[in-house]
Amino acid sequence: MVSYLIKTATDTNWHEFFSQILSTYEPGVFEWGQPVGQDTLVLWLNNQPLTAKKFYADLLSHANGISWFHGLYELYGIKQVTQVSSATQDSSLDGWLLIGTHATGEYWLDPSGRVHGFFSLKQDRLLLASGLLEFCRILLDQEALVFDSAGEYKAVFDKQGEFLAKIQERRVKVTKQHDPKSPWGLYQEAQSLFLVRDNEGAVSCLKEAILLDDKSSLLFEELAIVYERMELFKEAFTAYKNAAATSLSEEQKHLRLNHALNLPLDGERQQEAIKIAEEFPSYVPFLIEKAKQARKGGDVEKTSSYLELLELTLDPSLDKAHVEQSKNLILEIKQFLRQKNKFSVL
Repeated sequence: MVSYLIKTATDTNWHEFFSQILSTYEPGVFEWGQPVGQDTLVLWLNNQPLTAKKFYADLLSHANGISWFHGLYELYGIKQVTQVSSATQDSSLDGWLLIGTHATGEYWLDPSGRVHGFFSLKQDRLLLASGLLEFCRILLDQEALVFDSAGEYKAVFDKQGEFLAKIQERRVKVTKQHDPKSPWGLYQEAQSLFLVRDNEGAVSCLKEAILLDDKSSLLFEELAIVYERMELFKEAFTAYKNAAATSLSEEQKHLRLNHALNLPLDGERQQEAIKIAEEFPSYVPFLIEKAKQARKGGDVEKTSSYLELLELTLDPSLDKAHVEQSKNLILEIKQFLRQKNKFSVL
């Protein structure tokens, strides 16, 4: 890639975007490729046409990919965006376009032209912006609060390595300025409010974000965490279940169900556990496998925890093979724990 101003740009907004980069940062901090020609774009759009492509073509006509802050973020050039990732098996991504990467995941464009981020190595998803230009402006202005003109970090972190409160607040304002209804901005705002113990404010932000993006496990999990701190355990339970239902990773799904069932539910745990086992057929086999691993590793605490969950989900109406496995494993674990307790006394 080479850095230079797109002098032939006809779109004023994109022209201003690139001009802002050049006036703010030293060479090499940002790099982008020469605009893709009209003939090439037409061929690309007609080859396995996707609705999302027409939105990305707008950027490609101004720059053939962008590398941000020495490669920390990247939006792909025309040859790379055609290589749609098969890393996620979510069928709801049909018609989406993989457009870039960041430190822990990917950026995708949906058929409506909205930008989504996949995080934690594609285990979670969040709607970031209503359009590509809005997303680029948010990212540029957010990171301008964090990086200097040479692309090096400013003094913006506390002793725990988290953003200072004032920086986080400014990042939220930037997001809302460019895209007022961005779930990303509402998620960031909720996190800021959570840190200052404004639980009601955090819940309000997260509920609003979920109305805009009800497929994000991140939003549901954050809501569950806030409810748990407020000791609203039934609400937290429901939020954890929703987080599990929207998880892209089987591992994350099951761990969130564990969180749900470990809440104090006033005598309703058994009933709720059986409902979960019915609603999520893969959960009991997960518990069986994890319990075996914990017992084999000699981890008494984890084995005891999984024993409790196995007993909660034990119900004759469930899959007979799993019920039998659970019964046998429960007996084996109890014997294992008795032996461990015996040796600990000695």
